[in-house]
Amino acid sequence: MDATGPQGLSEAEKAIWNAISDSEEGKGGDEKAGKSEQSGKSKKRPYAGMERVGVGVGVSKRCKGGKNRSGKWGGGEREGEISRVIKTLIKEGCAISDRIEFCLDENEGGIFAREDINQGTLLVRIPEHLSIAPEYNYRPERVIKSKVLSFLKQAKELSQFEKTLVHLLHVINTPESPFHSLFLKLLPKSFNTPMNWTKDQKDLVKGTELESSILNDATDEVFKSRVKPKLDEASQALGWKKDVDFELFQWAASVICTRGYHNGSNGPYLLPLIDQFNHSSTVNHTKLNVCNGVFFHIANIDIKKGEQIYTSYGDFSNSQLLHTYGFVEEDNPLKYVSLQAHEIYKSVTKILCASDDQIPEAEEDIKKRIQMAVECKWISDTKRYVFSSKDLTVIPEELLLAISLCFIDDESLEEFNKGEFTHLRDILLALAKDEFAEGIYTALIETIARKMKFYPSLPAKSGYIEGMISRVRQDEVEILKRLETHMMEKMRSILQKEMESTESIQASLAS
Repeated sequence: MDATGPQGLSEAEKAIWNAISDSEEGKGGDEKAGKSEQSGKSKKRPYAGMERVGVGVGVSKRCKGGKNRSGKWGGGEREGEISRVIKTLIKEGCAISDRIEFCLDENEGGIFAREDINQGTLLVRIPEHLSIAPEYNYRPERVIKSKVLSFLKQAKELSQFEKTLVHLLHVINTPESPFHSLFLKLLPKSFNTPMNWTKDQKDLVKGTELESSILNDATDEVFKSRVKPKLDEASQALGWKKDVDFELFQWAASVICTRGYHNGSNGPYLLPLIDQFNHSSTVNHTKLNVCNGVFFHIANIDIKKGEQIYTSYGDFSNSQLLHTYGFVEEDNPLKYVSLQAHEIYKSVTKILCASDDQIPEAEEDIKKRIQMAVECKWISDTKRYVFSSKDLTVIPEELLLAISLCFIDDESLEEFNKGEFTHLRDILLALAKDEFAEGIYTALIETIARKMKFYPSLPAKSGYIEGMISRVRQDEVEILKRLETHMMEKMRSILQKEMESTESIQASLAS
């Protein structure tokens, strides 16, 4: 999830930002937060000038469900815990509108409007130093000497994600702030993301877009060989008392994946309470902004009393939402599916070969041609081609070039290698729309039909996770069918033109 900087603010947001960013603390992260009264100067609160919006912030259990991050919190008095977090945040200089309430139940959270909210209303504002992050750009004096932040600043070999992971694990082992200890109690105990699935559940995504994504998730073996040595070094330097095993790493990584925010190239940040905003692909009440070390949400539109306040985590399909956040949307308009490059070339080979005996030689020839196109930088060394519900009528130009290169005759290809054809790329694109069009659509239809056979059936008794997997597969099958229909229509159009041309020639000869 990305935050928007001050350059992306509307006029209403700029007016509010100007009103809340006049403090000295907001103008420079390394400026000291204030002097003590003994020095003869007044002592400032952290982020002075940032008055809270209201104290009557509500906490209830009337959450209506919806499109939330993955996670189960288990038992405990979460109402009391979140109330303590709110009070601590306000003391630290945060602003939380009294027009919103945090709604909880056993499995999910959400933020609702307690009253009508006008466009441009500040909903919540949290200083950067209260987040769990790779490092802070703006922080008060008492945070500068933080042991973990000093370590992270020197740890050049760690990625941004790994730095946030170390920070979170440090908070678990040696909390430097009472507030962070409270924040930990609000984090879920378990998650619905694929990293936490059983083998049987992972087997259900075979053939889907999710399958390749899951392959990149960290396993116990990867953790021990690549991640554990870095965490052991951090543990020794920071004096952690608890060893980090795979189970703890898995939980911490899931927290960051499902709840982390980014500010451009900075992040991920774990932001208390802000992470309670749920996602919607169709409704966008508010967005996260950041400026001078302060994260804040402002109402994009008027919000009616009782409505859940949604933000957007980004333009994600259900496959992407399930992999990263652990949930899907029934009304998600964005759907996409990909066709594997090697599967497309397999279909092209069948078109080119009159018999099975010719297939091995044809496969080797296609491989050489594609490699040539990659070396000429006409196409990238891609493994798949993506088709989106936003526009299924568009075939990627790279794919048109790749298939056309497979269809061009040997003589023309040889002339190109000699330098005879200086504009072969343009020639191939022209042929893709004319002479090679039928072959291209035939290859894609064949590839789609083959892909649709790979979706396994769900077990008779399906649970919550199985239901989400089913939603992802339904989305992909829907796109495949729509894509197939579009390709078939193109084929019929081509065949109709060929028939009309043939009839025209025959009529001309007859006369």
